[in-house]
This record gives sequence, C-alpha cells and structure tokens, in this order.
Amino acid sequence: MSDFQYADVVTKIYVTNGVVRLELANNKMNDQGQVELTESGTLVLHLNGFLNLQQQMEQLTQKLIEDKVLVSNNAPAKKTKSSK
Repeated sequence: MSDFQYADVVTKIYVTNGVVRLELANNKMNDQGQVELTESGTLVLHLNGFLNLQQQMEQLTQKLIEDKVLVSNNAPAKKTKSSK
C-alpha cells in the first residue's frame, strides 16, 4: 500500500454508533508567521479497531521508553550528587 496520511495532531475524537472518528490536522505557518492548524483528514475505525490501535500504541510507547527514545513522565527522578 503506497497511500498514506500525515498528521501533526488529533484535534477531536468522537464515537457514533460504535465507530470512532479521529479528526486530524497539520501545523501550517500563516502569512503573519503564526502556526495554524489545518484539517488534514479523518481516521475512522470500528470500536474494536480503535481499542486494538490503543493497545499497540501503548506497547510501542513502552518500547520507546525502554530504548530511551522517550522519557516516561512517571519515571522517578534520578538522584544526583547534589540531591540527598
């Protein structure tokens, strides 16, 4: 499959009749040099597909933390020589 959709953020998530819709947007610079969000599409998933995606994202996040690509907000602060 060669078709893909890029998004910087998910702006809204809502559920209707067991279908989850995630509205996507991209950051764009306007003429005044300010960043604006522009709608880029909608990801539509059956509720089971959404739950599967959520589980996969949790697993990937944990791997990225283990590989030190991300730092967990829940990680205890490391003690330094100056802290007692």
